[in-house]
Amino acid sequence: MIGYLRGQVFRLAVDHCLLVVGGVGYRVLLPESTRSRLRPGEEGELFIHTAVREDAITLYGFASEAEYDMFQ
Repeated sequence: MIGYLRGQVFRLAVDHCLLVVGGVGYRVLLPESTRSRLRPGEEGELFIHTAVREDAITLYGFASEAEYDMFQ
């Protein structure tokens, strides 16, 4: 399970970002409070909730452990 990622913000969209870590791009869904702290081309770090379902593995990212805990 992925619990934390740190890497370069490659792209930001309305509800997600593409975070490049070790040459691999992770699509991470974000709340607006976290998205507003990220900038393309800069390093970002996210606490990750990994949701595994029958048809998908989805990553949710949060700027702080407090936001992550609230999501839990």
